[in-house]
Amino acid sequence: MSEDMKNKNADEVWALKEALSAKEREVHELKRFEALFLNINDLAYICDTGGNLLFVNRQFERYSGRKAVEFIGKPFGPLFGGEDLVKARDVYARTLQGESPEYELRFKETGVLCEYKNVPFRNEEGEITGVIGIARDISYRRQAEENLRSERDKAQRYLDLAGVIFVAIGADEKVTMINRKGAEVLGYAEAGIIGKNWFDDFLASRSREETRSRFQDLIAGKGVTAYCENVVLTRSGEERTIAWHNTVLRTPSGEIYASLSSGSDITDFKRAEAELNKYRSNLEAIFRSVRDAIITIDLDFTILELNYSASRICALSRGDIGHHFNSLIMDCSKKCFETLAETFRLMGPVEAGRIECGKPGRGQTVGINAYPLVDCDGGFSGAVLVIRDETRLAVLERDLNERKQLHNIIGAAPRMQEIYSLIGDLADLTTTVLITGETGTGKELVAEAIHYGGLRSNGPLVKVNCSAIPEHLLGSELFGHVRGAFTGAVRDRIGRFELADNGTIFLDEIGDLSEETQLKLLRVLQHREFERLGDSTTMKSDVRIIAATNRDLLQRVREGRFREDLYYRLKVVEISLPPLRQRLEDLPLLVGHFISRFNKKYCKNISLISPEVQRAFMGYGWPGNIRELEHTLEHAFIVSRSETIGMEALPMYFKLPGDTGQDTPIRPRKTDIGSVLSALERSAGNKSKAAGLLGISRQTLYRMLSQNRSTGR
Repeated sequence: MSEDMKNKNADEVWALKEALSAKEREVHELKRFEALFLNINDLAYICDTGGNLLFVNRQFERYSGRKAVEFIGKPFGPLFGGEDLVKARDVYARTLQGESPEYELRFKETGVLCEYKNVPFRNEEGEITGVIGIARDISYRRQAEENLRSERDKAQRYLDLAGVIFVAIGADEKVTMINRKGAEVLGYAEAGIIGKNWFDDFLASRSREETRSRFQDLIAGKGVTAYCENVVLTRSGEERTIAWHNTVLRTPSGEIYASLSSGSDITDFKRAEAELNKYRSNLEAIFRSVRDAIITIDLDFTILELNYSASRICALSRGDIGHHFNSLIMDCSKKCFETLAETFRLMGPVEAGRIECGKPGRGQTVGINAYPLVDCDGGFSGAVLVIRDETRLAVLERDLNERKQLHNIIGAAPRMQEIYSLIGDLADLTTTVLITGETGTGKELVAEAIHYGGLRSNGPLVKVNCSAIPEHLLGSELFGHVRGAFTGAVRDRIGRFELADNGTIFLDEIGDLSEETQLKLLRVLQHREFERLGDSTTMKSDVRIIAATNRDLLQRVREGRFREDLYYRLKVVEISLPPLRQRLEDLPLLVGHFISRFNKKYCKNISLISPEVQRAFMGYGWPGNIRELEHTLEHAFIVSRSETIGMEALPMYFKLPGDTGQDTPIRPRKTDIGSVLSALERSAGNKSKAAGLLGISRQTLYRMLSQNRSTGR
């Protein structure tokens, strides 16, 4: 045998040995895998490249429901059906391509759902010669997951049916769960909330940082804040106040991983609470500001509450709350206690009237009224005692019954006593007052008496004669102006209303206002506000308005010359002053008053008027009223040479035959300038009335006066 032949045979033998050795190793490897996988709880299998089963462990029959011997050396296809079979072949092909896929399949016979993991099986040359795989039964896990999902859905349904908000927030501040109520309040779908940052996306900025800090403490395990409130921002931009109860969620090992909060929308409650607090504050402000003492007591006569006026009137303090009422009233007749006891007995209001309070000579007069205190169920629970300090009113009434003068007003006639009483009632009020009466009846003096006799006496009294100011300047005078408001307005000017702040403004001759000024005055009366001319800034002024007129305002309303709404705004209270001819019984008082004044002014010692002058005065009609009397007596003082005023000292018209001072024309044989001057003096300067008394027209009167001035007489 040749050497080449020997070498060839040797190579073949060697190759055969190598092949047998590789086969032995493969068998050995398979046996090793078999020993490894035979007893594990998962299904282990080995397939060749054709999909034939080469090896399965003992779990095969339990998983598939088939005998292992039926499938060894045969394809795995019959084990699966439908879509599972298609998926099994696809995954197997991918494994033979070198992939290691994971997938799920269900055995056709048993319905066991398994999770599969395939890896390619390679020989020593790295060639894929088969597939090794593990299948794990996940039926129980899937069932548990399904049960868990069912329980979670059931819990979600319970949460959705609940009338409160539930929200879970993870440690990363993102929402992990929210129920339907929470989503409705925020105005989003639940899916639009899950995964969003709770603090940045859903909380109002004013609640954000405090709530975030509280949450961080909660997650860090620093303690649970059981209750808190914050403000969420809805999708529409509305702010809603939510009251929360908080807890934490923990892992099985006890670690905190989220917060769980239940909340109630208390926005409407908060609004109602705010309104209630506002209402309570208003009541408390009224309670504190009322000038009457108000004391509430329970059925045991224990003081429940009292206001500040109770300190001024009754010398009680806040420290007396909780004490027995009767133990605190030591220095009086205890009429208050008797009134309360009567209220308890009758279970109704009791008016005790006016009494002297305190020790004799203390000088305090009070009015006492008691009213039942009723609880929310309508039950009788105590009483409210109201005590009004009427000392000043009692003194005023006492003085009015005795005196013949109020402030600078002189008179004792019954009508004047009524006016004095009305002035006393108005003194401490801010009510608008309209004073009416003929020229010279003392309207300005009444305004002064109201102002200086009341609470505003320390404030200014600003007087404005509306007929004496040109119409184009009246608005500026009343309300002021700013620089440049009109030609000649070189600087800012404060108006009379601003000057009268916290005091009183007296508007005389109110009937002469233009319609434009009437409208501005109406606004001040309605809103207590105005603007300076040329300025749009609204100014407030706390002013009491007293108006006066000698005109018939109601007639001017009918004629369309005076606003009806302004008329009724002014005429809240009207004081109608009687003319002097209707209270001639006051003439002696008035004459005495003016004699005393003019004696000081002219340094004279005139003591009385003659009987003739007294008769002339009593028979005269006094169209100019008290002002005419004042001017008449001043004229007499100037010309009188004795200590008694006689007829010779009176003005000329008192000497005219048959002159009574009534509105009857003076008809001398010739109308000379002397008659004109007498008529003007008689009519207190009223040219229209003087012309009527002379029986001539106003034009004739003006012409005569003009001629008199031109001749220098």
